[in-house]
Amino acid sequence: MRHSTSLFRSLALIAAILLLLVTSTVAQQPDVRYVFQPPPGWKLVQQDSLVSLLAREGVTGFVMVLPNGITDLKSFETEMQKGLIDEGMCKLFLKGKLQKPAKNMLVGDFEGEFQGQQAKARIIGICSEIGGGGVYVLGVDTREQFSRELAKGADAIANAIRFRPAGK
Repeated sequence: MRHSTSLFRSLALIAAILLLLVTSTVAQQPDVRYVFQPPPGWKLVQQDSLVSLLAREGVTGFVMVLPNGITDLKSFETEMQKGLIDEGMCKLFLKGKLQKPAKNMLVGDFEGEFQGQQAKARIIGICSEIGGGGVYVLGVDTREQFSRELAKGADAIANAIRFRPAGK
């Protein structure tokens, strides 16, 4: 599939343009009660109630932070083992085993399709310890271009997320 690379190149170009326009450096999601400071070099290029999208100059692919209603780590584990499937968006399946680097976090490497293209992803599921749902952090790119730098970025962004009580 030759056009898979062009899709990710287009997304990378859009992200690069948006990097120049971004003024906010702190991602805040009051509806889902989390906040994070992007790690050095990573820029917030889009944020709304459904997604925070981050990119880094010189790194293909991007990192997304997606809120969800999952309230316990066992449910995260079950969902991640089944794969992340959202018709029309992604079908990503776990390759290997999930790791548990923290008491409220699971990490795995996934492969499959993203927006109809062959993709590889680093996915981190984080459960809020104060209730109200958690988040998925996805570092995603084509299989051919997925890099250790992108995976490290996803990990750093996941480690920067802090949950807060409603209304704070």
